[in-house]
Amino acid sequence: RTPFNIGRAVELHGFQRDEVEPLVRGLAGQVSNPQAVIQEILDWTGGQPFLTQKLCQLVVSSASVFDPLKKGEKEWIEKLVRSHVISNWEATDEPEHLKTIRDRILSNEQRSAYLLELYQQVWQQGEVVANNSFEEGKLQLSGLVFKQRVGAFPVLKVYNRIYHQVFNQDWIEQELAALRPYSEGFRAWVASGCQDESLLLRGKALKDAQAWAKRKNLSYLDQQFLAASEKKGIEEQIAQLDRERKDREATQKRNQVLTEANRKAQRRIQIGAVVLSIAVLGAIVSGLVAAKEVIMVAEAKAAHKKIKEDIQTINRLSELATELQQKGLYSEAQEAWFQVSQSTLIQEDKRNIKQAMLLASISLANQQLSQKYQEIKQNSKATERWNEATKKIEQIEEKNLLSSQSNVNVPEEWAIYVHVKRVQGSILRKEGNIEEALQAYKQAFDRLDTAWKKFPNVDLDTEIPIPSFLPQQQSILSTNAVENFHREYIELLSENGQDYQMVKNSLFNHFLAELHFFMKSANWKDADLKNVRIMLYIADREKEGWLNVEHIEQCSCQKLLTLNTLWVKHSDGKFGFSVQKQILDKIIAERGLPKGEYDKLLDETWYEWWEKVNWFAEIFNKNKAEEGHLPLAPWNTKDNRTATFRGGDPPVTPWRKSFLSVLFSRCDW
Repeated sequence: RTPFNIGRAVELHGFQRDEVEPLVRGLAGQVSNPQAVIQEILDWTGGQPFLTQKLCQLVVSSASVFDPLKKGEKEWIEKLVRSHVISNWEATDEPEHLKTIRDRILSNEQRSAYLLELYQQVWQQGEVVANNSFEEGKLQLSGLVFKQRVGAFPVLKVYNRIYHQVFNQDWIEQELAALRPYSEGFRAWVASGCQDESLLLRGKALKDAQAWAKRKNLSYLDQQFLAASEKKGIEEQIAQLDRERKDREATQKRNQVLTEANRKAQRRIQIGAVVLSIAVLGAIVSGLVAAKEVIMVAEAKAAHKKIKEDIQTINRLSELATELQQKGLYSEAQEAWFQVSQSTLIQEDKRNIKQAMLLASISLANQQLSQKYQEIKQNSKATERWNEATKKIEQIEEKNLLSSQSNVNVPEEWAIYVHVKRVQGSILRKEGNIEEALQAYKQAFDRLDTAWKKFPNVDLDTEIPIPSFLPQQQSILSTNAVENFHREYIELLSENGQDYQMVKNSLFNHFLAELHFFMKSANWKDADLKNVRIMLYIADREKEGWLNVEHIEQCSCQKLLTLNTLWVKHSDGKFGFSVQKQILDKIIAERGLPKGEYDKLLDETWYEWWEKVNWFAEIFNKNKAEEGHLPLAPWNTKDNRTATFRGGDPPVTPWRKSFLSVLFSRCDW
């Protein structure tokens, strides 16, 4: 989870039966059968340390009130658990434990729907096969579930019976309802196997839902529900157009019959020139009406054709998103669904750029699937996907859907231009047309850079000014899309021996804007993770996933100081590298030790500092965390571990002392 490598992953488990003898001895003299009592406690807690000790304390304090011999240990412990832990748990959760788990699940609105849906699967099915996705990692870190190997595959299970009964189906539905304004219809639609179209949103309800969903990172099912609602709405529009067309055709036929009858009547009536003149005038008027009808029918057919094309395009991208999901390309599937969702927000008078965006997204999804099929040796499918990828990008040029003069003052126009040029560049690069690929990526980067600089910086007081967070300024390019575009361009420039420092600095600015966004939203957990990734990026150590002392020495102080300033400003002086250093300096002064000689400090000094910042725990609540607790030192990013230790692994090692010594000495904190 963080830059310092300690060489091996440690998997922590709850108390096992042979590890609770000290607790059994503590129960002796309080209950008649401590072995049976501890077994019942473990049956409820799954060995979770905090809950196990809490129940032991409840047993001791309740032993004089309840007599287990009358009911048996099983009934007695169950009554204790239900009355003191499960019942009215939000009011009785002291010290906080269950609320901490709840907050970890719900703290990030953009991700909580995913976590709740994944947990719902685990809760309903008992276990779900693990696939090591990002959401699984987050759910495990909450403490609510754990991973266990069953047969040939690892599975996720609810950690214990207490969690299963507290965070039950009612709680899941309640929290999901709070996340989405269309929860009742959504749940019924999911319960129907996503088949009952009568439950889809329409009219104002759909528009309200789309407005609510704008710039939210929706779950896969949410996006599918909104996309299906949009599709149904378009289909109903087509049906209405069909009905109107048939009505017009019927009217035309009636007019034709009347015209023919009138013509025959006029043949029979020969009463002179006046009557003839009137007949001629009637024919002229009739001709004008008929011409108008022809024009209306032609316009209706053209509109009908466009709507059918829109439906086919959206359906195709939705199908590819599902295919990406099935092939384990979860972030790519999420991006495709995001494009489907955002396309519904583009006005009809901008249909050309909407089509360009969707065709480019279809091309990108096909490229990703083609690469996946190549990896698993399904060459025919790889070729099929690649052919579709090139065809869709060619259609953008053939239909002249994208103007080279997109307005940098209209976010959706320049964002779609960047998106399309990125996809074009990707195709050209893979086809070996390097010069054209470089040109396409440069056009995308120049347009992005020009548009970005038109937005004011959000923080001017840092060592490096913090730019606006792009996903807040436009709804087309997601955070991942902006990052992936930069990385692809950097890689292309590097492969061809061209300077990429400007693009690299631009990506660093994007990271800073994202970090600022997390902090401003008080999302300290994601801010801490982003801080780690930025440090790795600064040191060119992202592939390795860890830092050494020499890598810290190579980091730009200007960039490190910018990170520190963000931490200090947004935490009101509570967090930051400089705050951590000040705490250590105070301990050094109190001990009468030489100032600044961090590499000569003994373990006991480091232990005291470690306790002061409380790196024996992970706390992402600003009001509950100790001063200097964040940012956590990143020991190892690959297994999502932080600086916390809850076992025999000693926190203070020579290597860690050296790392922190260099970090605190590196810049003028």
